[in-house]
Amino acid sequence: MGNLTSKAALIMLVVVTLGLITANNLFFKGSRLDLTEDRMFSISQGTGNVLSSLESDVDLTFYYSEEDSAELGFLRDYARRIIDLLDEYSLRADGKLTVNVVDPAPFSEEEDQANVLGLQRITLGFGEEPIFFGMVAQGAADNTELIEFLHPDREEFLEYDLTRLLLQVSRSDSPTLGLVSGVPFSGGFDQAQRRPSPPWQTYTQLREFYDIENYALDVADIPDSIDLLLLVHPAHATEQTLYAIDQYVMRGGTVLAFVDEFAQSDPLLSLPSTEGGKNAKLSPLLQSWGIELAAGKVLADAKHALRVGGANGQPTPHPGVFGYGPENFVEPDHPVLNQLNRVIFSSSTVLHPLDTATTSFDTLVQSSERSGLLDASLLQNLSDPSQLASALEESGERYPVVAHITGPASSAFPDGRPVVEPSDDTESSESSQNDTGLDTDAASPTTERPYLANSSDEGINVFIVADSDVLHDPLWVRVSNFFGKDVAQPFADNGNFFFNAVENLIGSKDLMGLRSRGSFGRPFHVVQALERDAAERFQDKERELQERLQQTESRLAELQSRKEGEDALALSAEQEQEVAQFRDQQVSIRRELRDVRHQLNQDIENLGGWIKLVNILLVPFIITSIAVFFGFKRRAKIRRANKINLATG
Repeated sequence: MGNLTSKAALIMLVVVTLGLITANNLFFKGSRLDLTEDRMFSISQGTGNVLSSLESDVDLTFYYSEEDSAELGFLRDYARRIIDLLDEYSLRADGKLTVNVVDPAPFSEEEDQANVLGLQRITLGFGEEPIFFGMVAQGAADNTELIEFLHPDREEFLEYDLTRLLLQVSRSDSPTLGLVSGVPFSGGFDQAQRRPSPPWQTYTQLREFYDIENYALDVADIPDSIDLLLLVHPAHATEQTLYAIDQYVMRGGTVLAFVDEFAQSDPLLSLPSTEGGKNAKLSPLLQSWGIELAAGKVLADAKHALRVGGANGQPTPHPGVFGYGPENFVEPDHPVLNQLNRVIFSSSTVLHPLDTATTSFDTLVQSSERSGLLDASLLQNLSDPSQLASALEESGERYPVVAHITGPASSAFPDGRPVVEPSDDTESSESSQNDTGLDTDAASPTTERPYLANSSDEGINVFIVADSDVLHDPLWVRVSNFFGKDVAQPFADNGNFFFNAVENLIGSKDLMGLRSRGSFGRPFHVVQALERDAAERFQDKERELQERLQQTESRLAELQSRKEGEDALALSAEQEQEVAQFRDQQVSIRRELRDVRHQLNQDIENLGGWIKLVNILLVPFIITSIAVFFGFKRRAKIRRANKINLATG
């Protein structure tokens, strides 16, 4: 009887299991439960919107040399995650997306097809077989977009790269951006090295999605065909250009502006500032929008200062270079700031709303309460960032750095277009401007339009950032050459911040929030905190040593100044005593420095030991104890049931 019952139970278990699997395939197909902190295995709502609104059918092909990468375990793991994500895309696309995974064998038709589409085999290391590891998207209109190599270092941007690829191939036309720049944002000529300078990564990536019209600093008109006007440090623009910008805004045009009192990439940075600062010419335009800049001032933030190389080669906090994250975001859920971790600013200025403004000033990013304003002149030829820390007087005020300005406004030119007075030195002025190394495309023909003294009924729409260096490569990205290909590896969210702003103003809002995805590499926050604490203690001791050295040198110089004649060439007994005391102090402090480093290593080793103890002994002990407890509990229950059966039997 017992055997029959066991067999029936086993058959029943098999039937129930098969039923659950069948029900899951029928009713829960595509359902997922992602319990990771950063939802690394889920696609965002934005991607879902893009997939459900594809304008045409798209074929997405992953060319992956599976057989030839058999020895590359890390790449095979990454390929598996890519394929899993592609499966998610296919489930969400309502039949408009066809996903293929192709392993092109050497000398095969698949390899020829990949080569025709623009993919090439890439060698990852010495002795390794060259492989394909790229993605191709083909639309119904025979338009093709591709990612030549899916670099593992960009894994956290994988969803963004794939969704962007789908948008590119399914979109019939691209928005147009107008660019007015006073820095070599789109490339230029490096006067110091006497060679062309490449465009910034923000510009390089921008032109992948949008058509860009570059305008010179003396452009006389901004056409209505421009969907977004991008201003990058336009401090040297002519009055005609400022009028063109003003009227573009009055007609309802949208502006994304990056203004700066100390733009480190400005070719004219070394020229003396006027009374109103570097943006004196720009001030009337900004004031018409209801804002002003802190003329001749830069922002310093002691709380978020990043460490840079100091005068002695040791990392030193630089209060003029700071990283802002959610703590500094007034609206962390704003589409421009969504899921950003850190945006790095350098020598930023600050924005002030005017009391007389008719516009609305919405602060998006602000400094900490441990910030203040410094003269921009302090940054000229700065060799030791600690000098800024000494000069900083914390005001306790939180200064706006990024703002969105909307609402009704009046023109900065109440008398209409300014009259250009011809002068004899016009030609030399143009020559001087072209020598700055900026991209100075020909100005567009002037189209005289009716003058607008006030903004349109919708009001103005200006997104303004009080820093232009935030777009420059050194603050957010490392560009490395990977077998002839430039690979951008971001270490901050500056690029994400920039593209979020562009897309929020004109582009696809569905792309926002797709870039700052979680990473499969998990940082050890406790160890990082230990290292930061040790670095601070080490720096304090080193600073103490430097101060004592300076005191000793001053004391020796004072004693030396008292000696005359032949005695001036020899050390006195008092000087020798000073030197001996300093050497004793030097040995003592260096011993303390070694102790700090030793203690750091010891703390990390102790932490590792505790973690091993927990993982190897404590966790198994807890699990075993729970199992034993429930085992005893189950046996006690069985014994009680048996006693009851015997008593009633």
